[in-house]
Amino acid sequence: MADLKSHLQTLYAQSFQITLVSSVLPRLLAQS
Repeated sequence: MADLKSHLQTLYAQSFQITLVSSVLPRLLAQS
């Protein structure tokens, strides 16, 4: 069960990073 929890946390972290990058990247590209 602990493995499942850590796996879910990893997936959540990855999806959060993807969301963060996809929202920030266009702004950085627009500035340059």
